[in-house]
Amino acid sequence: FFVVMSKTPENHVYVGVEISEDPQEANLDCGLELCAENDLDFLALPLLGPTFEPFKHSQKILISSDWHHAVVGKVTSSIDLDTEDDFDRRRGEQTLMSEISYCSHMALPAILLHTPKSAAIVNYARAVYSALLEHTYPMLWLRVPLSIEGEEEDADGAWLQWNAFRTLCNHHPKLTPAVELTADLPAPRILERWKAEQVKCLLIPTSVFMSDIHGRPALSLRHQDFVKQCLRHKAQIMLTGPAGAVGYQAYREHLRAVKKSMPPLSPIQAYEQPYYDCLQAPLQPLMDHLASQTYEVFEKDPVKYAQYEKAIGHALTDIAAQCGERGAVVMVVGAGRGPLVKATLRASKTSKVKVTVYAVEKNPNAVVTLQAMKQQCDWEAVTIVSADMRHWQAPEGCDILVSELLGSFGDNELSPECLDGAQRFLKPDGISIPAQYRSYLSPMMSAKLHNDVAAYNDLEHFETNYVVRIHAGITVAEPQVSSKSSA
Repeated sequence: FFVVMSKTPENHVYVGVEISEDPQEANLDCGLELCAENDLDFLALPLLGPTFEPFKHSQKILISSDWHHAVVGKVTSSIDLDTEDDFDRRRGEQTLMSEISYCSHMALPAILLHTPKSAAIVNYARAVYSALLEHTYPMLWLRVPLSIEGEEEDADGAWLQWNAFRTLCNHHPKLTPAVELTADLPAPRILERWKAEQVKCLLIPTSVFMSDIHGRPALSLRHQDFVKQCLRHKAQIMLTGPAGAVGYQAYREHLRAVKKSMPPLSPIQAYEQPYYDCLQAPLQPLMDHLASQTYEVFEKDPVKYAQYEKAIGHALTDIAAQCGERGAVVMVVGAGRGPLVKATLRASKTSKVKVTVYAVEKNPNAVVTLQAMKQQCDWEAVTIVSADMRHWQAPEGCDILVSELLGSFGDNELSPECLDGAQRFLKPDGISIPAQYRSYLSPMMSAKLHNDVAAYNDLEHFETNYVVRIHAGITVAEPQVSSKSSA
């Protein structure tokens, strides 16, 4: 989700501005001109109650796509739905509903809700939840300060208030926090917690900026770190408060510099990025024949096969003296399309120890690829075996048994059952790679993953194991060993 949907450079930062609720300033034309002059992407336009007339002082009648690209609605901040005054409460709810209804009518991408006036939030949350159920299109951004004035650094009152509010709204996926930077930041563990939330917008008051030696606005290093954290999770930024003589463009340029200072994705991160926060069912290759595309994804792992090659090389060096002229016998069980076979041959070349390789694979489709590799890649030392490792009768024992059956949970690919049947291939002093493994468990939190599972609207999916590369989430306790196994 982005307010601006056009293609932009990789280092582009989506920056908007909040327009004051002063009736003299809450003008559509002035807001659009302000965005154009300062190279801003969008504006948050106050709605100013049930009699809002956006074109009263405007010469522009925007088409829907322009509203969708350029404007975020902003509900009247003076509304207090939890006041004890019954008349004010009812009038406030009518105003809120009419403003949200107009935003939905104009297909605005998001609506900025004001921060709850006090700890009493039940009626406000009820009204917001009713609006969420009634209007399917706009996102609702609840303004949440990073810290509450007067609280200790370790206090998490702001997050607790947000959590209570979204819980009252039944964790609706279209309700997300618009986090507002404060001059004094809370403790690192509190800032870390916002990684688990779907922060779509980061509000930055101009008063939070300092001045650098050239008089230009700049954030402190700690503030910059939090901004980078939000940008990694695709948050947009909204400037609030007056810009002063330097103008909003100076703030925009600093935020661009912060974005450019972020390190590029590492090869591992680039490999993992398409799978961030995606719910995937664990593979069961013993039951199902994997597709070629699935094998290809495995083979792009930039770390695993390099480590396998290193381990096989060390094993070959250790047993070189006892192997004789024929060299070592290596069995790759569950060979797939051959990445471990390649790793074995490279390790043989590096360690200068000859090998005889048996590539055992039960998937007949993958065996076709292995046979083609044998013909085209000079695999003279490799014997292709199309068989289930549990039932295959090996012609000889092996010095090294190599497998990659651990799966995402250590045993979902039935590695204990399969490897138990393959242990008979090993010579008494043979080496198994891997020799042992451990599975760990840790509680974690993620609003996105919770919402994705909740969308199925049944208990079964909450009790289903998923493979996920967690990005928008955090662990809330140290991992503990849940199981371990060794060859």
